[in-house]
Amino acid sequence: MQIVKKYSLIVLLELLMLISGFAQIRDLNALPPEKKVELAQKLIKNGGYYAAIDQLNELVQAHPDNLYYIFELAEAYFNARDYVNSEHWYEKIVNHKEKMLHKTQQLSVSTFRYAESLKYNAKYEQAREIFQLYVNENLPSPLGTHYNSWAKNEVLSCEFALNHYQHRKHADVNNLGPKINSAYSDFSPLLKNEKTLIFSSIQKDSVISANYDDLHYEHTKIYKANSEDSVWQTPTLLASVNSDFEHNGNGSFSPDGKRFYFSRCRNVEGSIRCQIYVSNISDKGMSKPKPLDGHVNHAKHSSTHPYYVKIHKSKINHIKDHISSKTVIENEYEEVLYFASDMSGSHGGMDIWHSVIDKNGKAGSPMNCGQLVNSSRDEITPYYDTDNHVLYFSSNYHFGFGGYDIFRSVGGHNNYGNPENLSIPVNSNLDDTYYKLHLNNKFKGFISSNRPGGMALKSPTCCDDIYSFQYFQPTIMVLTVIDSATNKVLKDVKIKLIVKSSRYEDIPDSLLFNTDSEAMDKLEVKTDTSLIENLPIAKKPREFYVLDAKNIILVSLEKEGYENARAMIKTNNLGQIDSLHIVRGDFYKEGEGKFETLKIIMGAKGFKKATAENVIQDVTVSTLQKEFAKATKKEKSLDTLTKQKISVVEFPLIIHFQFNMIEILEKDQPILDSLVEILKDDPKIMIDFTTHTDWIGSDDYNMKLSYRRADFIKNYISLKGISQSRIKGRGLGETVQIAPNANPDGSDNPEGRQLNRRTNVKLISGR
Repeated sequence: MQIVKKYSLIVLLELLMLISGFAQIRDLNALPPEKKVELAQKLIKNGGYYAAIDQLNELVQAHPDNLYYIFELAEAYFNARDYVNSEHWYEKIVNHKEKMLHKTQQLSVSTFRYAESLKYNAKYEQAREIFQLYVNENLPSPLGTHYNSWAKNEVLSCEFALNHYQHRKHADVNNLGPKINSAYSDFSPLLKNEKTLIFSSIQKDSVISANYDDLHYEHTKIYKANSEDSVWQTPTLLASVNSDFEHNGNGSFSPDGKRFYFSRCRNVEGSIRCQIYVSNISDKGMSKPKPLDGHVNHAKHSSTHPYYVKIHKSKINHIKDHISSKTVIENEYEEVLYFASDMSGSHGGMDIWHSVIDKNGKAGSPMNCGQLVNSSRDEITPYYDTDNHVLYFSSNYHFGFGGYDIFRSVGGHNNYGNPENLSIPVNSNLDDTYYKLHLNNKFKGFISSNRPGGMALKSPTCCDDIYSFQYFQPTIMVLTVIDSATNKVLKDVKIKLIVKSSRYEDIPDSLLFNTDSEAMDKLEVKTDTSLIENLPIAKKPREFYVLDAKNIILVSLEKEGYENARAMIKTNNLGQIDSLHIVRGDFYKEGEGKFETLKIIMGAKGFKKATAENVIQDVTVSTLQKEFAKATKKEKSLDTLTKQKISVVEFPLIIHFQFNMIEILEKDQPILDSLVEILKDDPKIMIDFTTHTDWIGSDDYNMKLSYRRADFIKNYISLKGISQSRIKGRGLGETVQIAPNANPDGSDNPEGRQLNRRTNVKLISGR
């Protein structure tokens, strides 16, 4: 599966050729069916997807029950990125899978790609079910893939999409228009300066005709376009860097503007292989490009998507192996090339790597950016924001909305935090790549995407276009905590902000007062000063929070020796504080518009005790293994079926699911990890669990929700390395309640409902 996908996103080019000369050599209609299929396969291999589709459509019309022909047609549509048609034809195979049992590889590919096509078409619930079907049926992964583990991950990814598809960031995304975007793929946007855009493209508006075996078809080239009165003009070829018989793309300038790095890709033994080239820039123009000297390029691996930066060493963890200690002392900065490659040491397909470039322009030993960034699938198109030390990249593995999504990860070298999805609308349910920020405005930038609405050649999603994006300037909220006795600012206050993103068009006021019992997401403190550099404020705070529109936010402050403070905030359509509901303490809102301050007064008291919730949490995590060990020392009971003695430990698992979601709260993750450790310590132990809901919602909905939560737990444990044969779980919805959902007077009982949203676990040993 990944061969074509890697091809199309290493070069991001769909050839989509028609047959021209081949028809002159022999009569296509006279070919027998098996020869037509062979021809179609050759066309697909050489990028002639639509020519293959024409041939295969004729075959399927003549032989409508031949699933082999249908499979090849579905493959052609999938590789042409026509996911509406690929979904249609893969579905026919999956619905008649009993006829494909002797062709397990084709059935495996069809099932997985049917689910992928559904996800590309934003049918997340159906996609989740088919991915789960793939896992349950334990279909074999085709050679070179890890479909089974990917399918487990995709189940959770579909849940992410279901829960976040409507939670859109406030941004405008606009196609750059027909002057820049052609009928083929246009990609890799890069601002050289405020009025010059560098990008890669085939500037053609009609289908390219070529023989199926012709290797000298039109290649992608690097162009530049100038802006006049904010309108992009007709592009021209970038002088000196393009070649005739290779693909050229993915440009990046060195910070001093004296070198230009780009990818040059060619067909090698039926697959595309890329290397990074460099051209020196002088008053005379660009020199003839040469392969980058050093350790980045490899004869048997692709290296592509270069992005060159100059990084201040004091800002990131320095890797001493890259440069000498003398250089560390003498030079304040180091020059780093980020790139994507499938070289030895990659975690899966394409990974994000970096290499330090020495003063002679030679690339040092590449360093993989680590397993938090890279996965068992593909990570591509890196961009590094040196001002805020954020790596942006695209991945088709991390939880997203379909295909490649754009992610951000804070850090440097091989030390990065967990990737964060940039959300809708910068991301879509199609492929979104090549994220770049504007030179002088962190609210603006460019991406490439094959989302509908572009200058498509054939299907609405066949080809990538370049888009601009602009975020709305957010509301910045600063918290100032004051001692009520001294009127001085208090330090070392434990501040917790938790967000409940609304799934309503309008937030009812009553939700403000029911939020406390519902699970919510943590809002992290922001230190990215670029977010407020354009705001009209006299003094920029060191710590602040970025507010989104239509949110409910729980603000909680704790400090030893002081009374706690607690309030709930509702934001309006513009992300400004709309209302403030004070639960405990004194809160005063100051300022309007894009910069608002909450002044919080805290009074002294005796030292606080640990909350009941924390006690329960600590006891649960610390005693799981102890309780199981204690139970196994007791006399074992007899299994009536196997006549073996077994030990069974049964207990409620205190984990909290987010309201109306399958994801658990982050603070409860250690509990599941503790279960995993028990299962790892003794491979003979099996786990059997049930998940339950409260009574809100219909019986059918709650049953489905509980099954989805059970699938989440099974997949979480399985992805940690535990065999699925040792994991059993099922959902029981609201059928087994252990606490009242309502009070005697009929009013809501949030504590009882929380107890009912539970998981019961059995750990079984001895079988």
